[in-house]
Amino acid sequence: MSLSKVLSPPRKLYVFFNTEGDIKIKEYKEKHCKEGITQVMYFTPLVDSEFDMVATTVGRTNIIDDIAKVGRQRALIEFCSARRVKKFGIVYGPVLGDSLLIYTNNDEIADLLKWWCRIFMGAIDSMEPSECISKLAHLEKELKDHLFQLVDILPSCTVCYMRSWGDGPLIEHWNLFARELQIHQPNPKEFVSVPTATINNIIEALKFNPDAKNLVDELHNHLDTAAALLSRAKLQQHPDPKNFWLTEEKMAEIAHREKNLPLALKKVDEGSESVLGAARTLQLNRQTLKIKMKQAGVKSQFKSGGQLKTGKPDSLDDAFELASTRVVGVADVARSKGVKRTTLAMRMSRAGIRSSVSVGRQPSYTYSQEDMDEAIRMCEAGEMAPKEAASHFSIPSGTLGSRMFRFVE
Repeated sequence: MSLSKVLSPPRKLYVFFNTEGDIKIKEYKEKHCKEGITQVMYFTPLVDSEFDMVATTVGRTNIIDDIAKVGRQRALIEFCSARRVKKFGIVYGPVLGDSLLIYTNNDEIADLLKWWCRIFMGAIDSMEPSECISKLAHLEKELKDHLFQLVDILPSCTVCYMRSWGDGPLIEHWNLFARELQIHQPNPKEFVSVPTATINNIIEALKFNPDAKNLVDELHNHLDTAAALLSRAKLQQHPDPKNFWLTEEKMAEIAHREKNLPLALKKVDEGSESVLGAARTLQLNRQTLKIKMKQAGVKSQFKSGGQLKTGKPDSLDDAFELASTRVVGVADVARSKGVKRTTLAMRMSRAGIRSSVSVGRQPSYTYSQEDMDEAIRMCEAGEMAPKEAASHFSIPSGTLGSRMFRFVE
């Protein structure tokens, strides 16, 4: 496949009646908007109780420019079957869908396309009339090729089902026969149903045969798979639709998260924001951001506490020297030098240096050790009262009192 084909956007199809009344197909162009485009095909992935995309629904809508809005509206429609679907013992719930990029200006064609896409994609729905297969048989190859260009946005199970049709005509395939008769089994040319008791008897007869070890292991695997499927089909309590399908507010929250998570990952990866900072700035859940970081292999350049991990070995010495001037606060120095504030504060405390600058404020008191000694001397000599000395030398009265009390002891 050429690079230009990979980078090119998916092709759009326009299906219409020509002047002879035949259904035709061509590439959709902007000029076709003037011909009255009224419908577009779209799909909505369905998730199971573990939020894995396991099925698909297909529909038609006249809201051409905002398929997500269609999903939000369906969440509020009580009679919409996609709100809560139970089939083969599994309960499904819809998530945000996308366009299939198939447009038409005719309601009859829109119904035929909807039915055809549901059959070909194995969408969960009520039984659809299969005359659409014969009416659109001459367009079958183009429709198949078009849908296969969308495999990157479709659930993997839907893509596998689409591929199971092969290259032949849909009207002759086993999938259509099985669908119309509601026979939920694979093609009998390739698979046959064997009772579990028969498989157990085969295993019992071959278990002592060393040449049949691989066959016995394969049969055991098939039994385990069947048991797991049966266990999954036995649902406990039927979930509340409100817990499964999403409100309009929840849909908006999901859209916000999907839009802003990549931006948050970029900020953290570049080191312009910590995890907490990026989550707050973009209004995201911090744990959700951490999970996405782990999945994407992104690591924060910040340590716990919000300080950068990237600092030179002599950064702490520079920070200590600057903080010792008592002109800049410890927090500001730590931030500018890329060191931990607590580490810098501990080193200053061991050196007997106390910062007189609080975050965001100018120094309230400026005094030296000589000022403190002189104030204590004058108070002990009775030349000044402690309160006067504290005010005269710009010393906190509590600090002066505690120093005097210490000397008395």
